Amino acid sequence: MESNTRNRDFTLHIGYPRTGTTFVQKDILPNLDSVQALAKPHRNLLEDDSSLGTFGRLFQCSPRIWEAYGEQLFSSLFGSPDEQEDATGVLVSDESVGITLARDCSYAGSVALGGGSKTSSSGAESAHVHLPHLCELSLLARQWQFTRVRSIVVVRRQDTWVPSAYVQESNHRENPCQMDFQEHVSALLDPHRRLYEDGIVLDYHAVSRGLMDALGEENVLILPYEMMKEDPSNFFGNW
Repeated sequence: MESNTRNRDFTLHIGYPRTGTTFVQKDILPNLDSVQALAKPHRNLLEDDSSLGTFGRLFQCSPRIWEAYGEQLFSSLFGSPDEQEDATGVLVSDESVGITLARDCSYAGSVALGGGSKTSSSGAESAHVHLPHLCELSLLARQWQFTRVRSIVVVRRQDTWVPSAYVQESNHRENPCQMDFQEHVSALLDPHRRLYEDGIVLDYHAVSRGLMDALGEENVLILPYEMMKEDPSNFFGNW
């Protein structure tokens, strides 16, 4: 009898904010019976661990963080590598990964093990574009008998994502108005302010290029949020 590890995949759902990630985690993932679905798994691995999912938290650190904590994380989620021969595939959904990966695609420079500042890159073909986090994750996944690492990314039209994100942010403002929205948009587009912190999430070309560099074009699925709203059967059929 052939081992089913040949088709055993580790799939990372990179949930951008305001793209239905919470709905997917609450209403879709529990009904998937062909994979082990994990919504924002949380393990207290770091002393300064936050409310972020553990995958999102590790992606905020240097790629070397996987050498320090990767095996501990996988052991806590899946058991030992020796137990994986007849295990199913895994799908991890973590919305705290999305913006971090978008920044990773558009930055170059070194990061301290516990995080740190980055500077924007003018060289689109820098080594940082290859998303070393995903490369480290792929190496770790192979140790746990996963055949390949894949990603699902849900993107949203920029002209609806921006006001939707502003609505969420304006809940923390006193007496928000049209001028606040204009200021919000200006800050997102300004490379000296929030472009490389939040606005960069809208650079879908850089994100898709970086993911395909790291995982291979055949292992990256990019779906529009609008399809989930207008044609949900087709949207989740792609999943």
